[in-house]
Amino acid sequence: MLLDTTAAHTVCRLRFVSVVILCGSEKFVRDFMLTAHQLHMTDGQYVYVVADQVPPRNVRTPWVAGDNQDETARVAFQSVLQVCAVQCPIYSKRCD
Repeated sequence: MLLDTTAAHTVCRLRFVSVVILCGSEKFVRDFMLTAHQLHMTDGQYVYVVADQVPPRNVRTPWVAGDNQDETARVAFQSVLQVCAVQCPIYSKRCD
């Protein structure tokens, strides 16, 4: 797979930080992580925090797209901390 030059440029600019916060579509996050992996930036030196208002469609395996990059994406996503802001039913009740 060829690197997306825009994504590669963005990822390379992050070499001087250790925590990266990502907000974007599932495709964007997956492509970003694949690029980071190709640049050897998923070896544990960096942590990627993905912040979403809702969980991804496939919350247990957000790296799966059904293509030949799924295994590489799975390895890359080992550096991802997924944070979702969802309303939990037990906390939505008012305490009187």
